[in-house]
Amino acid sequence: MKDEEFIISDTKKIRIVYVDDDKDFLQLTKLFLEELSNGLVTVHSLSNPEQIFSLLDTSNFDIIIADYQMPEMNGLDLLRQLKEKNYDIPFIIFTGRGREEVVIEALNLGADYYIKKGGDPQSQYSELYHVIQRVISHKEMEDNVRKSERKFRELANLLPEIVFELDKNMKISYINNYFFEEYGYSLEEVKQGMNALQVVVPENREVVTKTFNRLIDEKYEPPLEIAIMRKDGTCIPSLAFSSLIMEDDKPIGIRGIIVDISKLKQYETALLESEQRYITLFQENPIGIVTCNLEGNIEDVNKVALKFLGSPSEESTKAINLITFPLLKNAGISGNIVRCIKNKEQFSSELPYTSKWGKLTHYRYKMIPLMDKEEETTGVLLALEDITAYKQIEEELLKQREELSNFSNFMAHDLRNNLTVMEGYLQLHGEKSKIDITDKIQSKIKYLRKLLDRSLYLAERGEIIEKKDKVNLNIIVKDIVKLVIPESVEFAHDNLPTVSCDSEKLSQVFSNILENAVIHGNPSRIEIKTQVYDDKIEILIINDGQMIPKSEIEKIFKIGYSTRKDQKGQGIGLAIVKKIIEAHGWQINFQSVKGETLFKITIPQD
Repeated sequence: MKDEEFIISDTKKIRIVYVDDDKDFLQLTKLFLEELSNGLVTVHSLSNPEQIFSLLDTSNFDIIIADYQMPEMNGLDLLRQLKEKNYDIPFIIFTGRGREEVVIEALNLGADYYIKKGGDPQSQYSELYHVIQRVISHKEMEDNVRKSERKFRELANLLPEIVFELDKNMKISYINNYFFEEYGYSLEEVKQGMNALQVVVPENREVVTKTFNRLIDEKYEPPLEIAIMRKDGTCIPSLAFSSLIMEDDKPIGIRGIIVDISKLKQYETALLESEQRYITLFQENPIGIVTCNLEGNIEDVNKVALKFLGSPSEESTKAINLITFPLLKNAGISGNIVRCIKNKEQFSSELPYTSKWGKLTHYRYKMIPLMDKEEETTGVLLALEDITAYKQIEEELLKQREELSNFSNFMAHDLRNNLTVMEGYLQLHGEKSKIDITDKIQSKIKYLRKLLDRSLYLAERGEIIEKKDKVNLNIIVKDIVKLVIPESVEFAHDNLPTVSCDSEKLSQVFSNILENAVIHGNPSRIEIKTQVYDDKIEILIINDGQMIPKSEIEKIFKIGYSTRKDQKGQGIGLAIVKKIIEAHGWQINFQSVKGETLFKITIPQD
């Protein structure tokens, strides 16, 4: 393993005790280590080694560095006493003495490293810092291994199944408490070298040995069904799951878990006895079910599947081969069935499919491989769910959402154009005229921007209008007239009613209708009338401007229609009006006869 793999995190704080009777070395070592580590290392210096025990009792340290030759106690004696007192802290001998016997004794006592003093200080302390990192990294890895091992043992002892480890000779190297509690064997028997075959019934020992050897040869083995013997001789049907234990990329044994399947065996017996109930469940299931063998021949099909397919009979359906039938091949279902059989894969998908009998259905289907006791594939189960109605609803919703999105984008384009024109006129007006109409134009810009933002917000939610309030139409019309109707056009209106509506969107309706009349009709008079009936209210918006040809009337509410040839494909105002009116649950009609152009909005009475 490369040295770099031992280097610890750049943010790991390391606390060191350095023991040396040479105070200059104490100071020099502290300065170098703390500088080399950029402050990640903190060095506590001791000139008297006997003080270290009281220090360790009150503070935590990651590593001890000690000189060998000291008057009160040499480094090896210090290490020996630390081990006797059960201090488990990494230890480095850092000394000018380098006799071979001292090195050997230090390592035998448990020192992690032995480093000689001397030479270039920068190189010497760089090496020392590198060694410190390696020692701490090893310590962390050892601690993690111990923690992981402890957690494994604790978890294994909580499980109500046998958890075991075997060496390469099939001797039990570990087994959890459940084995002793439920099977009657003792810990002493295991410690004496119990072989795993001793607890397996004789008739299963050969297959257990072969399975073990194949696992050691690093070959996949499925779970093995065997019988385990209790100490009293009773046998427990079991399922054994095993995997390799690797060390240095070599197999050294296996570990696994053995599950008591006595109850499962009882359930299997009960299942055989209740086969008729299964058949009933199969036939009456609301999901269509079809099973086939490895050749694609249908073996079972329930009533719901026959209904989905429009099949006249079970015999007619079983005459179809799921792998070779052209319609299924073209739909990709046959290919998935082949892969399901070959690779033991599950597949699920959705698709429209027209059966042999001409029935078009949108299916959600799932296929799973059918397996025998040896985990070999015997066929495929295909589950069908008719989601035709759901897809129709989904498509309708998508269509509506797309329509709203298109509507909002057309409107955004038109409104932004108007805003740009007004801002341009405003700039020109400010440069060439002393008459201040800034407030009026800015008011309209603010209104249009607010309308645009809200319209886009509603379109993203799939809506055209939001909340409805009681709104006096006189107020709406009054505000719109100031912005839209020029003084050259005579305007009048009745006392308009109060209705439940989205006030901002209805303002858009009146604004678009009146503005359309002024720009495209060139009228001399515009008026709004009210007609009240028992079941409805009619708002009539009339102008005496240019007539619309009969051939054009049916197009007037379509997006892109405009009476001006230079704006063909850009008119959207009246399309917006129709959408908003219909979103309120109202109606709008248009006619252009006898010198008048008339919009009629019909509002049902509450």
